[in-house]
Amino acid sequence: MSTLILSASKHGSTTDIAARIAETLSTQGVQVTVGALDDANLACADCVVIGLPVYTQKLLASGVDFLAEHQDELDSREVFIFVSGGSPHLDAKLRAQLQQYTAHQVQYFRGAVDSSKLNLAEKAVLKVVKSPLDADWRDWDAIDQWVVSIAASEPGEAGTGNIDS
Repeated sequence: MSTLILSASKHGSTTDIAARIAETLSTQGVQVTVGALDDANLACADCVVIGLPVYTQKLLASGVDFLAEHQDELDSREVFIFVSGGSPHLDAKLRAQLQQYTAHQVQYFRGAVDSSKLNLAEKAVLKVVKSPLDADWRDWDAIDQWVVSIAASEPGEAGTGNIDS
């Protein structure tokens, strides 16, 4: 199985998770190619893992655009989506939006925030919601466990449609 891992990231946390997923899949004997959403060549993969960041309970617009533009190509492949953000949980509206996409599984992981990468408006939003300006909530063990489940999944196996967090 050849797997393409694509991610979009505004400040790097989602891309870091995508890199960890690639590393862990490689240790499971999976052939992996890593890239950015805007450089995607879906023709080279049987399986696609897509990483999208969430900011203020909204997916990054380029991620939503990618999923819409490539829906037909994605429908013919095994697709796993992970989203990452700072909130402990995704709100119901975002969960409903994510369940619209054809994916074997959608997984939510908390990300990281680095104040040196934020603009003033982003810092202001975090202050309003009383979130730390510097934090790393990524649970690498949970990410690795999810990746092992991807490697063990059977092609064509139906996804649950659930969003795990």
